[in-house]
Amino acid sequence: MLGDIISRRDVRMRSVKIAAVTIAVALVVLTLVAQPVSANPTTRSQSLRAYIDETYDSVEGGYTLPDQQASYVDTTFGALSIFDDWDLLGVRPPVIDFHRMKNFTQKLHWTLVPETTDKYGGFGKYIAGPVDQQNAFDAINMFDLLSQDVLGDIPNMDAIVFNGTAALFWINQTQTESGGFSDQVGNSPDLVSTFYALNSIEISLETSENDTWEKWLWNSTATVEWILSCRDGDGFKLSPESNIPGATATAAAVLALTILGEAIPNLQGIVNWLLDRQVISSETNLFVGGFEESFLTNDTNVASTYWALRALDLLGGLASVDADLVSRFIVDCQAADGSFALIPDADTGSLYYSSYAIKALSYLGTEHENLMQEEDPNNPPPPLIDWRWGLILAIIVIAAVGGLYALRMD
Repeated sequence: MLGDIISRRDVRMRSVKIAAVTIAVALVVLTLVAQPVSANPTTRSQSLRAYIDETYDSVEGGYTLPDQQASYVDTTFGALSIFDDWDLLGVRPPVIDFHRMKNFTQKLHWTLVPETTDKYGGFGKYIAGPVDQQNAFDAINMFDLLSQDVLGDIPNMDAIVFNGTAALFWINQTQTESGGFSDQVGNSPDLVSTFYALNSIEISLETSENDTWEKWLWNSTATVEWILSCRDGDGFKLSPESNIPGATATAAAVLALTILGEAIPNLQGIVNWLLDRQVISSETNLFVGGFEESFLTNDTNVASTYWALRALDLLGGLASVDADLVSRFIVDCQAADGSFALIPDADTGSLYYSSYAIKALSYLGTEHENLMQEEDPNNPPPPLIDWRWGLILAIIVIAAVGGLYALRMD
């Protein structure tokens, strides 16, 4: 009898040990399987930064398009512009290899071909790529940003020199007999290309002591007259032959005339015309808060909004903008991939539009820039209860039930 009792007790103890071992194994599985969930970006700025980091080309030093290998001047300038707005250029260690980026920018410059070619002095969209006025604007502004004193402590940055004279040579070739500038040599002029050209000339002249406005802008009077010939009422058309005035062209005209130091007739009329482009009613437009390109064109977008705010900032008209509405429109243009698109609810955007969005928010002030710190609805935080925890809990429950069942069998 006593032997039977001891035997049953031994069996019961073995069952308890089996149950304990089962639970212990389950706990081990818990520690192995339930690693901390990798944190998805939770704020809008984190989502954008993740997109920027994903498109960085660490070999070339520029930024690519998603799923592509070549670095592009517009995407690279977009990223650098955002870093500048976020005061990241002076962070140490540097957020990226700025020396490599400056070297990439230099490689975009067509200086190894004869001066007789249309490309000499221009900048490619990518290395050895096609040249146009926007590429030159982007690249020259990149050189300007990468030459700031805040980056002067990075070794060998000064060794990469910008050939401003070659750039001026190409820009000069794009000025037409009318006085305006075209996007490429031989094309018709337009206001945006004219602003790009004048901005590029202004920056390029700062790098060369022997170059002057008189040398490279063959007829500034003709340029001013051509710009003013694009005026239509209180707005400006892209060219005299265009059909309607637009926010982009109007901003480009204001910026170009300012570079030339020219007085702008009826400034308040221009300010009012730009202010009227902000959409404040859903009855007339799908997207409220942003700026449409022209009168009732129903095309509210980030680009038109950026250009309008840039001009209004220069003209002192931002106080009359509904800043809450426009900043909300801007952040709502953040696409599902973390970048910014032209309009809300897009799956993909671009670094260039992202730079428009970030710069536009900076015109509105810190309060509106802080919207980038709100939770990104496209990248919510992980759920409090992960499916893996449910699996682990199920394993523990099964182990516990199995142990109790073994005990009851005794």
